Amino acid sequence: MKNKNPKLSALWIGIITSLVLAVIHLILIGAAYQRQTAAAQLDQDRLTLEENLQALEAVNQDQIDELEAELEEIKTEIIELEAGFPELGAPFALFNQAEILTEKSQVDLRSVTRIRKEFEDAVAGSYHGIEYSLEVEGSLQDCINFIEELEAAGLDSIHIQYASLWPEDQLCVFEVRTLGIFQPE
Repeated sequence: MKNKNPKLSALWIGIITSLVLAVIHLILIGAAYQRQTAAAQLDQDRLTLEENLQALEAVNQDQIDELEAELEEIKTEIIELEAGFPELGAPFALFNQAEILTEKSQVDLRSVTRIRKEFEDAVAGSYHGIEYSLEVEGSLQDCINFIEELEAAGLDSIHIQYASLWPEDQLCVFEVRTLGIFQPE
């Protein structure tokens, strides 16, 4: 009987070993399957994230382009505003004088804009003439008072070339010319 046991035991050991190896094999196959599934999911997530990143970059670029366009518009507006502001010297004096006269005649000074600058030769030397557009806002009577104030100021170097009055808009536009001696720097 002892002979039967060792054969039987060897058989049982073989069966148990086979079962253990089969379980280990199943565990390894299951782990490999899980890794493969997780890798596929990671690839899918990576593709989704790349698409989202590209969409976000496109939106950001659109916003940057819009902001740059707005910045260019603002720069252009600043340049236009700077061009409308009188230069220092005679134009600045004209601006100050116009502001004083507008207060006296009860109109609002909207703008002083240089139209053109010319140099003229005369017997006494070179003169420069600068033409400006003055816009004031007020009633018709106040605009007429402004013209009277300009004339009464006795400014020999200022000449009104053109006056346009729009009573319905309460707007008056004047083109004036200033003369001065040209002194090169």
